[in-house]
Amino acid sequence: MTSKTLGVGLALAVCALTGAAAAAVSKGFIEGPVREKNDRLSACWNAALARNDKLKSARVVVRYRIEKDGHVSSASATQNSSKDAELAVCITGVFLDLRYPQGQPEPINVTFPVELSRSD
Repeated sequence: MTSKTLGVGLALAVCALTGAAAAAVSKGFIEGPVREKNDRLSACWNAALARNDKLKSARVVVRYRIEKDGHVSSASATQNSSKDAELAVCITGVFLDLRYPQGQPEPINVTFPVELSRSD
């Protein structure tokens, strides 16, 4: 699996897209708005570390839907290796606030894994 560094302690793994419009969408299209929320994702992870200083890493997989107008209509954590429910809720909230460019011919379903790890 490949991943890209998002920021301190965060990496994005390869995401999966479904829907007819998905074939025309680049990874950059999907990752751009997520990268813009790096500070909020970092805050989620830092809060989880404050609750459990034994956490070394976590993987939270978020499934979300991008509507034709660019807003995210639904998001849910489908996997959470940390077992920290608050972390999953926080990250899901970040994904619900993502905004994409308008004009997709139909909604796009995205499965997006976020890899988290301590930087120390």
